Amino acid sequence: MIDASPTVVLADGRLMPAIGLGVWQMTDEVASGSASAAIAAGYRLIDTASMYANERGVGAAIRKSEIPRGEAVRHHQSLEQRSRL
Repeated sequence: MIDASPTVVLADGRLMPAIGLGVWQMTDEVASGSASAAIAAGYRLIDTASMYANERGVGAAIRKSEIPRGEAVRHHQSLEQRSRL
């Protein structure tokens, strides 16, 4: 398990983990298993989007992990947000 994940400071001053798991093109089942393994390894950032259609799997993995609320970051962007980056 990673003791301290490196972070980056966002423009609004909040910290975000610099390393995360992307779940694009994963089914709910695969995303759940992958997210569970990543969380167990110390990851605290899961990058997902509603267009991936696997948010239920990611949410299940976060709930199952029992990590304290606020310790996990589920990064979610809509298509509109991505087009502005």
